[in-house]
Amino acid sequence: MSGRLRSLRRARNGLAALEFALVAPVLLLMMTGAYDIGMAQWHRMQVTNAARAGAAFAGTHEWNAAAITQSVTEATDYPSITADPAPEKYCGCPNVTLGIVATACGGTCPTGGPVGTYVKVSARASYPFVLGYPGLPSPIVLTSTAIVRTQ
Repeated sequence: MSGRLRSLRRARNGLAALEFALVAPVLLLMMTGAYDIGMAQWHRMQVTNAARAGAAFAGTHEWNAAAITQSVTEATDYPSITADPAPEKYCGCPNVTLGIVATACGGTCPTGGPVGTYVKVSARASYPFVLGYPGLPSPIVLTSTAIVRTQ
């Protein structure tokens, strides 16, 4: 009997399979997490590109909120992208610290230039994670905004 125990202690058959069985769940969770983070970033880029496409459309065409919304939703193949909130046209003046400050149309900016007409285009989508992660809501909401001067 003691000879059999000594031979079992020295046996290495199946050790790799046992190690793989212990490590595989951790590797699978890590790969799923990497997939989720990568896909969330990919969809964030698609949302940003959709907002930019809407702003580019607004900058090259006459003001038409429905057409701008359509250009946002059709800019990428991600089906949950919406133009939310709706495109907005307003007058304003550029400011170094505040960005575009809304101002009455037709006047002069404090810097001396004419008040410009701007279009603000927003895009929104949600991405549901494959797994639930502590501290992160699922689905996460991805948003982006682009502003273009039209006049």
